[in-house]
Amino acid sequence: MDCFGGMMPTSTQSAVTTTYLESNIRPGTYVYWDRVIWHIESWSRSAPDELQVVNYLTGDSKRLSLMKVFVDRPEQPAAIFRNTVAEIEDEIYVQRVRSQEIVDSAGLSPRSLEFADKVIRTVEHVRRYCSTAAMTARIRGEEFSVVEAKLKALEELGGPVGKSQFYAWESWYDQASGDRAKIAATCRRSDKGKARTTSNQEHLLDTFIMRYKVGGRKRRKLRNQTVTTFVRETLTRTGNLWIDRSKCGKAIPSGLVDSLLDPEIPIASILANLDYAPLLSKIEPPSDTVISDYCNWYRASPTSAAAQIRSRADREEWESQFMVFDQFVHLAQFPNQYVFADYWEIDIHLVDDETRSIVYKVWLTMLIDAFSRSIVGFAIHDHAPRIESIQTALLHAIYPKTSHLEWGIEEDWSCYGSPRALFLDNAWANLSGSLRNLSRHISRGGQFPTIDLVFRPPYKARYGAIIERIFLNFHGWVTEYLDGAILGTSPRAVAQSRRSAVLLFEDLNESIHRLVVKYQHTYHSELGMTPHEKWMEGIALVGPEKVPPRTREIELLFMREYHQPRKILRQGVSIFGEKYGARDSAAIPRYFPPDKTEDKPSSLRQRLIPYAIKYDPDDISRIYVFNDGVFVGELPMRKRLLPDGSTNPISLAQLKIARKLSKIHSGTARGWMEFAKETEERGVQRRREQKKIRNELIQKANGTSPSIGDMKSLDELLQSGIINLNEAYTRNLQTTVEDVK
Repeated sequence: MDCFGGMMPTSTQSAVTTTYLESNIRPGTYVYWDRVIWHIESWSRSAPDELQVVNYLTGDSKRLSLMKVFVDRPEQPAAIFRNTVAEIEDEIYVQRVRSQEIVDSAGLSPRSLEFADKVIRTVEHVRRYCSTAAMTARIRGEEFSVVEAKLKALEELGGPVGKSQFYAWESWYDQASGDRAKIAATCRRSDKGKARTTSNQEHLLDTFIMRYKVGGRKRRKLRNQTVTTFVRETLTRTGNLWIDRSKCGKAIPSGLVDSLLDPEIPIASILANLDYAPLLSKIEPPSDTVISDYCNWYRASPTSAAAQIRSRADREEWESQFMVFDQFVHLAQFPNQYVFADYWEIDIHLVDDETRSIVYKVWLTMLIDAFSRSIVGFAIHDHAPRIESIQTALLHAIYPKTSHLEWGIEEDWSCYGSPRALFLDNAWANLSGSLRNLSRHISRGGQFPTIDLVFRPPYKARYGAIIERIFLNFHGWVTEYLDGAILGTSPRAVAQSRRSAVLLFEDLNESIHRLVVKYQHTYHSELGMTPHEKWMEGIALVGPEKVPPRTREIELLFMREYHQPRKILRQGVSIFGEKYGARDSAAIPRYFPPDKTEDKPSSLRQRLIPYAIKYDPDDISRIYVFNDGVFVGELPMRKRLLPDGSTNPISLAQLKIARKLSKIHSGTARGWMEFAKETEERGVQRRREQKKIRNELIQKANGTSPSIGDMKSLDELLQSGIINLNEAYTRNLQTTVEDVK
């Protein structure tokens, strides 16, 4: 009865599975963890964070915590989930002998790289579609065919990709582990540079197939030779003139198409029409092979060619209708299928930890699952939304939750996993290349699901109604229960909130955690149950999800990525106007291996490897080097490197300010280190002054000499109104400093 909701899979359901439910953990499969192969026997809803497993060799039974499986253990290899023992042994062997050779993407043509991108998009789209279709079929108890699901997914893409061609692309993708450069090198044609089909040629072929096969009154049988003859006769009569898509877009006059296809109308009459003539251009007649490939693709499709052409032509309209939230509520079949993310500036003022006098506001980034209305993750930051905001919240959402346990919250918060589709607004942080690359690299070369980023149309707030509704409820709770909440929009209400601010960042963090867990276990009228119960209901149908082990490499992957790749030169990496590198940076390869097939050997500079750079804006004393999502090493800033190998932290904002001050005083930004040092020393001095003032204020109020760091007594004095630290600091700063001297 512990097998996913109390039922064993039927014969119909068993057909659903082996390949495209790999993103979820199921009884009967195997996991390699702690250097032992375990057979997964069952999973219980009463203990959602544990699996009942049996040692494959000894037969010993135990309960395995998912927390331990997905937590970083540097001394142990990452967990491997597979359907059979043979697959696990093959994967272990592949990981041991896998070559770390880096493919030179600089030697590949842009066309090869674009084709590799197309292969990656196609394979990842088809796998997401099949995974969703398999889970939906399992939930409904229907039969599932992998082949039919793949064909439907290819139709949805709207491109001429046949079944055999897709299998070849899928094989390239798996062999290269999703690496763009390796795929481009694998699929590079021997006849490189040969002309491909243009968009105008595709429109010509679509027109013939649509009109003569599908749109005609008679059901004509699609023959390659017939279409070839029609194309040749038409282009001969028009002098190779056809509609130029770049000049008219989708708004193609139907009368122009009819005139070009009518053998009774001479081309001179069409050119005499001033409305039609500017829309025509000469095209290269497509070859017989291209025409045959197009016909074979249409003939192999399980649905009619008309439906495929309409889906391709009306794709934007379909997406705009599909992205309405109300449809997602009904379409979502399992957890993490559709996840919405948004930002909210919390209507409350907080005070800083050190002086309790600096008032500021914070932002909340939240992710909500459309299937269960569960809050799958969030992050709180003291700055406006930026790249770190969404990526930190996404990291919190993907992995099992332990943050609420720090506050003694005992209720379950069982949500975790990678979103299949993440819906975002058009904020600058969401449109960054850093998030786009992260959504691909989180799959770790196809081992785990990728994240499909979907952007809501601008000025369409109703598409995010699910998360806006949650923010509205949270606003009511904050304004009712928390001190320092903003009770209105008037300047008087804001000023009152600043005066009454007493909570710290940690206080608000704990309150939000308690509020989220309480929401998870509160009855939801639309669901007829709590979000937690709805989530567990979905997990009972599809099983717990597999996620990449949370290693240091994965956590670095969620850092901000520099917008351009960088190469490691002899002096190191140049970024932010500074040099990064140390003696141990020689371990990072600088060059691609030489290509022995080249007639003329390339120079060393041409073979330099472009690396992706990750960094923390709050501490840029170190940068982290990645190659296509794989961590290579880290490099320190030379000017901040200490003798023991550590670095002196400095933020990107501090570096910019120090550079500006240096340029104002000395005319050059090279002396910024002196100004940065002065700023740090001034900060230390001010903190000492604040500490002395705090002790003086407590001593005057209590008539005693308080112990250093007596935070509690100062808090009581501040809350009672006996002293005002901000006013006292301004009034007594000079006299207190003189007394200290």
